[in-house]
Amino acid sequence: MQLLQECRGDEIWSLDTCRTMGIPDEWLEELADCHESGFLFEQQQIWSEGRLVNQYQGISDVKLALKLADILGIQTSRWIHEPITPHELVRRIKDELDEL
Repeated sequence: MQLLQECRGDEIWSLDTCRTMGIPDEWLEELADCHESGFLFEQQQIWSEGRLVNQYQGISDVKLALKLADILGIQTSRWIHEPITPHELVRRIKDELDEL
């Protein structure tokens, strides 16, 4: 539950950060991805250590939130096809957790 509280919906966590936070290695293998920066909008840019990077290996906190929701028994399938932002998806998962 603490990990879910750290999710915002717009971050990519480094694999080292994930390990430090106690995320199991199996999850790292399952959820890790190479993310690419976009350059049309500021929201598409990925920054690491104060500089813009083209690619970044890590885990999207949205994917992590969805994984945690699944483990906690929160049904997210009803939201997947709705036109909501990643922030909204993470917020709904947190709200459902509060209701458990």
